[in-house]
Order: sequence, then structure tokens, then C-alpha cells
Amino acid sequence: MGVLRFAPAQSPLLHTKFTPNDAVKTPSTAVKSFRQKPLIHATLSKPTAEILPIPRVPPLNPPAAEEKPLLRVSPSSLQRESGFLIPNENLDSNAVGTGALNAMEYLTNILSSKVYDVAYESPLQLATKLSERCGVNIWLKREDLQPVFSFKLRGAYNMMAKLPKEQLERGVICSSAGNHAQGVALSAQKLGCDAVIVMPVTTPEIKTWGYCSTLGDSYDEAQAYAKNRAQEEGRTFIPPFDHPDVITGQGTVGMEIVRQMKGPIEAIFVPVGGGGLIAGIAAYVKRVSPEVKIIGVEPLDANAMALSLHHGQRVVLDQVGGFADGVAVKVVGEENFHICKELVDGVVLVSRDAICASIKDVFEEKRSILEPAGALALAGAEAYCKYYGLKGANVVAVTSGANMNFDRLRLVTELADVGRKREAVLATYMPEEPGSFKQFAELVDIIQIEKRLYVGLHTEAELDAMMERMESSQLRTINLTKNDLVKDHLRHLMGGRSNVKDELLCRFVFPERAGALMKFLDALSPQWNISLFHYRGQGETGANVLVGIQVAEAEMDEFRNRANSLGYELVVDQADFLRECYFSHSEYIKTNKSYIKKHAFRSLVLSGVHGDPLVPALCIFGDSVVDVGNNNNLLSLIKANFLPYGRDFVTHKPTGRFCNGKLATDFTADYLGFNSYPPAYLSQEAKGRSILTGVNFASAASGYYDRTAQLYQAVTLTQQLAYYKDWQSKVNLYNLGARRIGVTSLPPTGCLPAAITLFGSGSNQCIARLNHDAVSFNNKLNSTSQNLKSRFPGLKLVVFDIYYPLLDMITKPTDNGFFESRKACCGTGTIETSFLCNSGSVGTCSNATQYVFWDGFHPSQAANEKLAQNLLEQGFKGMQYKRHKILSPSKQNLPPAYYKLMIQFTLVYSFFWRTCHKNGKKHGCNHIVGISKNILQVQSGNHTSQNSNDELEEDSYRYPIFTCANT
Repeated sequence: MGVLRFAPAQSPLLHTKFTPNDAVKTPSTAVKSFRQKPLIHATLSKPTAEILPIPRVPPLNPPAAEEKPLLRVSPSSLQRESGFLIPNENLDSNAVGTGALNAMEYLTNILSSKVYDVAYESPLQLATKLSERCGVNIWLKREDLQPVFSFKLRGAYNMMAKLPKEQLERGVICSSAGNHAQGVALSAQKLGCDAVIVMPVTTPEIKTWGYCSTLGDSYDEAQAYAKNRAQEEGRTFIPPFDHPDVITGQGTVGMEIVRQMKGPIEAIFVPVGGGGLIAGIAAYVKRVSPEVKIIGVEPLDANAMALSLHHGQRVVLDQVGGFADGVAVKVVGEENFHICKELVDGVVLVSRDAICASIKDVFEEKRSILEPAGALALAGAEAYCKYYGLKGANVVAVTSGANMNFDRLRLVTELADVGRKREAVLATYMPEEPGSFKQFAELVDIIQIEKRLYVGLHTEAELDAMMERMESSQLRTINLTKNDLVKDHLRHLMGGRSNVKDELLCRFVFPERAGALMKFLDALSPQWNISLFHYRGQGETGANVLVGIQVAEAEMDEFRNRANSLGYELVVDQADFLRECYFSHSEYIKTNKSYIKKHAFRSLVLSGVHGDPLVPALCIFGDSVVDVGNNNNLLSLIKANFLPYGRDFVTHKPTGRFCNGKLATDFTADYLGFNSYPPAYLSQEAKGRSILTGVNFASAASGYYDRTAQLYQAVTLTQQLAYYKDWQSKVNLYNLGARRIGVTSLPPTGCLPAAITLFGSGSNQCIARLNHDAVSFNNKLNSTSQNLKSRFPGLKLVVFDIYYPLLDMITKPTDNGFFESRKACCGTGTIETSFLCNSGSVGTCSNATQYVFWDGFHPSQAANEKLAQNLLEQGFKGMQYKRHKILSPSKQNLPPAYYKLMIQFTLVYSFFWRTCHKNGKKHGCNHIVGISKNILQVQSGNHTSQNSNDELEEDSYRYPIFTCANT
């Protein structure tokens, strides 16, 4: 494979002056254009060609001491709603700088930069139509109009211009996925030095300018080759972003924005890959205008900077999405991260649909076509302004590049209207009977007529109304608009349900190069039959390939090893709809390409649900483990409405949850497809449409025994059931059918950090007697459950085991992805145990994802996620899933098939746990039998008889009842 060597041109570049009609006026300085390709001289050398020995010269920066490996994370571990600002908790605009240069050095270097030898001051243009639509003034910093159609030439030239003459004479080398290479090539020609450019084979053709040879399947391979050759030949390696001089060059973009904008700036949105551009802009703007927000924007599947700021250290992504190839970076630069950690306000994540919509917005506004990375900042700006309701402010979006292959436009046009929410992807089931399609066409035509009559006013509510009409006409309809797998593949597939035995459905990402398909087939065929194959080339860093493969259960391990050996990314966005419509087998492959899931439910949990929820409503009863803020509205002292509680929640604010982030019930709502979490019944949010999909009645310090809740002024479980009955009457859901009640076992109470602190006598071991009590309780709970079900055949009661899943996390933390299981992240000492944890707690950890417990009694968000998956798997394993909306009272006369059972989550896991004693005997801490009868009575309206011979006596222990219900 060859590499490209640039030699100085023999004739000077033509001098031109760029004066766009709508540009902000700038000094009429002559600039040099790099659009005259004939003036670029290049020679292609084969790797087998002899290379003359050149004395080794120390690199520009001596190699640093060996560092410990970076934390490896998945992009999916940090996902937020589009437009939500993931804050930088370490922001300090007054910091003097901890990187290679201090704050003043960066400022002065930017002011004295010579980038204008090759670049020009790009215009700052108002997007008039877009501003009118969004209600804010959106300004576009048009870096896509530079001679190489991206901002990259600024940093490359600034670094190369500072090299000593002798280093320039030895030449430079760089590795790049495209834009940086063009910047280095233009700079080399201007400075009269020899340049070697190495690109991976996946580089879009437009970025190679038609004649650049490539090396390696990935950027990492190209970079490794370039750095090694730099050492061998004494060349200077020009990094794409991680160098102070590169950052300084990119910082001139920020200097120009401040100079060009006459009014106050609310925020500057910057696309983030390795972090060079945002670090440079922040280094300047935050020093001269600290009130201006600097906000990074990243794709959902390439969020290295967001994750690095979230963890407080640089991380490496285990895989990265390639749609926005200009920012597809697995790890951000070290110097860039130091600057961003101090100066960047936060990061916004956007979907590829939103990026495509922004490409279309710029085309309609300026008749220019941006590449995906070039439209990234605009997508973030639009989403941010909408999310926070920003009006009348000035926001700037840096349009960073326009180097996109023409064949990519096909995908962009398909997704642009989805991103604008002008197009939806729906799936409708129609009975095989005469007249069914005509009925379908009549229902669909309603919204078409409405669109013609009310252009521009159709909304998501209109779509919901149409879907309700379909449902009411017994045409089951599912919204798949947010499912990428459907948009990439299913819309192109025809046919019915597959009856192939042992069929796996998986999605690979093939590199766009010759031989990729044969490598795949050689590894898997003919041993395993390929039952489906759909190749979707997108003209980018990889092609999406949907594959159906027949693999017997006994061959799963071998198949997994073969698939991993390919080195291809393996991703699955599996929706239950695909399995139901097209595929008969329920075994899917997990996203991390090393684990095969064998249950339909688990694939559902891992992928999420992108259409309607799997159940109409979610009701939650319990105590502090599932309280989401009811106690905030009581006089109770037992509250969690202060930091650090809630610091890792989506709002990064305390909500009343006794956790650093999400509860197990929150994750359950996510997995079931709800767009929001059931509100606290006593809160202001629990009104109107918000209560139609369920509410949360839980109250911290509640339990089976009402006196305990009364002691702490909490909502008793009896009162929670009364609230539930009141809620039923409000939403008219009484006739939806019997509810499934899920009751959890006791956890290993002797392993709670509070128990170890209070009763461990200085030991770090679990308290055996408390665990023994929990096991004894759980045995009685199972017996009681069986007894109740035998006496009341209509009672759908399921006992969920949380003892052993939590014990497994505690005793084998590393196997479950944790570092600490005996101590809590916050509040593990005797004093903190009394008051839980608070902002003054000493030693609160910075990263709760490594801890099983958040405080002395409650699991962390990370542990809650694992518990939710395990509990839902227990409850739903082997069950069928169907999606239906809650029907309004007027629809109550529909056929019984349209009524769905409601899911009910009850979790009483009190942090005021104890074994009560009175007169030397265990004393009334639970009434599970009475509570179970009350729940049944509320649901069915039937009175139940008393029985004094229940297996679980009324004088047992004080704990639990958790969760779940089948549809």
C-alpha cells in the first residue's frame, strides 16, 4: 500500500480574495487559495521501495512516561435526551491552566498566530429562516468555506510554521481520516517542505482529493504507521488535535467570533472529536468573555469527551459510531482534555437523525451541503434551545466542514425529515380478510388531508391521534421512528415471519474495503447457514449489515469466538417487533460483541424500546428504595432532597430519590419503553396527562407495618393503596383487568454497609446472623405466596429473588463490573449512617459507578440497573409482549382484546431495617399477608377471608415487597 509524499510546488499559488455577499465584512487581506489541484506535486512510493537512511532525530516532544491504561467504557453508558446539557462539574473559568501552556500563553499565542497565511477569517452568518423557526438568533461560523473546506488547516499550519528550519527540511508526516491531511498538505506547500500523508482505507474519497493512497483499515493503524515512520526518517509528526500549537491555531476561530459578533453571545456550540477546536475556542473566549457558554456537541455513539468529563478523566470508547466520521474518535487528546475540563460548560448529545436534519437546514438556508461533523454543532444548538426554551438570545454554531461523499446524501435525505419530525416510521398489523387494506387506507388518508389543509401545523399529537384511530379500529400500530435498525434495514426488507430453526439476528459493521465480505464468509460459512443478509453501504467508515444465521445452542460459544475474531463491530438495536414479524427465534447477540443472550427478554432490555410502551401503566409502591419525591411533600425528616443525592440523575439535581441517579424502577420504565418516569403522587407533576401512564406512591420509611411509617411521618402502605384506588378512579382504568403483583425477597441485609458498620465490630465481612434472618424470611415468603395463590386462584402473585443477585454483586464485585461492595460511595461511617449522606459527608466517592452501594442502605445507580434487568428477566421470561396505549374512558367499549393488564411495581426495602424485639421476642414488623389481601381487595373489589395459619406470621421481620406485572 502506498503513501502520498507532497513536494513543493514549482509555481506560486494564485492570490485570491474571498468576498461572499452575505459575509460579515473583514479586512480585504489577500489570501491564498488551495483549489488549484494542478499546482500540487506528489509522488507515490511503494512500501517495498528503498528508503535512504536518515540519522535519527529526537521527536518534537520526548515520549512521556508510561501511563496506566485508560478506563474503557461504552458510549451507551452515558446517554441523555437530545438538547440536555451534560454539565462539566469541574468547570473553573478562573483556572490558570494545568496543561502544557498556561492561560495567558494560550491567549497571547492565539492573538499572534500566523494562520492567515493560508486561512481567511470565515464569515459569521445569521441563519434567518432557522432563527425565525427556533425563536433565537442562530449564527453560523462558516469554517466550511475555508480553502480546504474545513477548519483543520488553521492548527496544522500554526504548528508547522513554528517548526525550526532544519525540522521542516526533514519533512513532516501525519495520519488523518481526511480534513487534517488536507490542512497539512496545504501548509506543506505554503512552507515549501516535504509532507507524507497516511490515511486509512475508510477515508471518504472526497477527502483524499482523488489521488491519495491509503494504509490500514482504521485510523489507529494509519497513525501507528505514521508515528513509526516519523521515528525512522526523522520527520515531525503533525497530530490532528493533541498539541498546544494545533490548539492555538484552532483558537483563532474563537477570536474571530468574539470580534465579529456585535451583541452579547449566549453560547458557542462546537463539534467535538479529539477536542482541538473546542479547546482552542474555550482557551480564548473564556479569557476575554467568561460569561459566554462553550458547549460541545457529540453524536450519541461517539461521546468520548462527554464521558471523559463525566468520569473526570480521559476514557477510551470500546466502539465508536462512524456516521459523523470527522468526530469519530475513541479517545480525546490529553492536552485538549486538560483545557476542556477547566473551561467547557458541558456537552450536548444528538442523534444522526438530528444531524441529517441540520444538514438540510443549512442547505435550505445557504445552499451549502455540510458533512455530518460539520452540521453537528448546529444540531446541538437547535436541540439545546428547544430543550431549555431559549428565546431571543444569540447563539453561534461552528459549521466545521463540508467534505462529504456524494453517495452519503442518500442516507441524509432519508433521515432528514425523521430528524425534523416531519416523517414517522409506523408498522401496522392487518388481518388477512377482505376490506382490511381499504380500511387502513381510509384511516391513513385522514392525516394526509389534514396536512394539505393545515400545512406546518401538524405535530406529534396529530400522529398520536392517528395511531389511536388505528388502534380503535383494531389495527395494531407501532411507532418505530426512533429505531435505527428499522430505518437502516427493515424498510428495505419484504416477506413474512421466518420459521427458520435456531436463527440468530445480528448486525455487523463492515469496513468499506474489498475483501471484507469474504473475510466474514470465510469465518462463518459454510459451518453455519446464513438465512438473511442485507448490506447497507453508506459511503462512510463502515457499512451496516443485517445478518440472520442459524446457530445451534451447543455451538454458541464457538460462534461467539469466531465472530469476535473478525474484528468487526457487532451491534444490535433489537426491537421486539422484528422478532415478532420476521424472526421466530429469540436468541440475539448483545451489543458488546462478546456475549450472546439466550432470552427474548434480555435482548429487549439491552436494546431499549423505541415505540409504544410494552404496558399501559406502571404503578410503584414502597419505601426509600423507590421513593421519587413523595416525602419531599411531607413533614417527614426522611428525605433525599439535597446533594449529593441525584448528582448522576439526568437533571443532576436531587429529586427525592435515595440514590446518586436512577432507581431500579426508573430503569424498568426505560426498558418498558416509557418516555418519562411515573411522577410522585403527592408532587405537582402528578396531574393531567402525566398520570395516565402510572404514578409512584412510595414513601421513604414506609413498610408492611404501618406504625413504622407513622413514627417517621411517612405514607403508610395502607395509605399508598388508598391513593392507588383514588388514582384508578381518576384515569378510569378499573376495568383493565387483574394486576400482577410482584413481591421481592429480602436482600442480604447483613451485607449492607450500614449493617457492617454498626454490627461488624470493625470487620469488613457480612453479618451472618442478619443474612440468616433474611433467608429465613424469604423461605416463609415463598411458602406464603404459594398458600395465597392456592386460596385465591385469581391472584397473580410472583416472588422475585433479589437476595442472590445482590449477594453476587457484593461477593464478586469485579465479575459484575464493580470495584467496591462493602463500603458505600457516600456515608459509610457511624455518624454518616445516622444521617445517611449529605454534602458534608467526608470521603464521598467521585465515581459511583464502581460502587454497589450509594449510601449505607441503598444501591447505586449502576447496581439498580443490574437489579432491574435481573428482576424483569425473572418476571417476564417466557412471556409474550404486546404494545398498547392506555385507552381513554370513551374507548372502554372496545373489544376485550384491546384491554391490557397494568404493570405494578411494589418495593418496600426500608433503610430503617431492623429485627424488632419486645420482651425478648420478635415483634410486629410486617404484615405481608394482610397487605397482600388488601392489594387483592383493591384490585378485584372482593373481600378476602382471614386465616391465622399463614406461613408468614404477623410477628416476622420488617422489610419488603417489590414489583412487577406481566401484560
